[in-house]
Amino acid sequence: MIYLFGIELNLLPIGKFLDPSIWREVSMDANTIFYYLILTVLISIVLFLLLHVLTRKTSLTMRKLIRFGGFIAIIGGIILFWNHSPIGFLAGDIVKHMILPVLVSTLVSFAGTMLLMRNTMLETLREDYIMAARAKGLSEAVVRDKHAARNAFLPVFTNLIIGIPFALSGGIITETIFSWPGMGLTLLQAVNLEDIPLAMGTLSFVGVLALTAHLIADLAYAFLDPRIRYQ
Repeated sequence: MIYLFGIELNLLPIGKFLDPSIWREVSMDANTIFYYLILTVLISIVLFLLLHVLTRKTSLTMRKLIRFGGFIAIIGGIILFWNHSPIGFLAGDIVKHMILPVLVSTLVSFAGTMLLMRNTMLETLREDYIMAARAKGLSEAVVRDKHAARNAFLPVFTNLIIGIPFALSGGIITETIFSWPGMGLTLLQAVNLEDIPLAMGTLSFVGVLALTAHLIADLAYAFLDPRIRYQ
């Protein structure tokens, strides 16, 4: 990634969090802008979920059109907002430096997640209720998307949610290559320097993230699987 996009094509920066030449005369803290970016992502996720919920009872064709149009409108609104914002160029610099590290971290685990989804889909398509859905005359797309994929997604969702805290805390190689000091490098340096309090604090934080991920996965099962209900 660094050789292709950073050196040969010279499209993306190869490391660090930001460009010092852009931020040298800026008074605003980079962390503040980063928090604004996170808030933007959270708001967009909430809007996507509301759009999904509000269109559940519409027809299939209308639902796809509304969701696609809503997706384009939300993304376009975010781009227009940051493009006309006085700090938009600073946010763009942060995002530009994030592309390669995030892309590498995502691709590392994508193959395993894709293989897990494929295997669970193959197993689910052999279940009796899938044969019953086909016997009712439902189209193959409806059988695949509404009956098979929803149940096959459960182990994939569990693997994804539980893997997030370890991806945040264990990217030692990625953090080293891209010069992104994070929890992975902090833990490694604490172990090498025998800094026991720092190592314990880092591991405790990772443990809290893992437990929170388990809780989110358990609560989300009620929405993903209609057979599960919490009393």
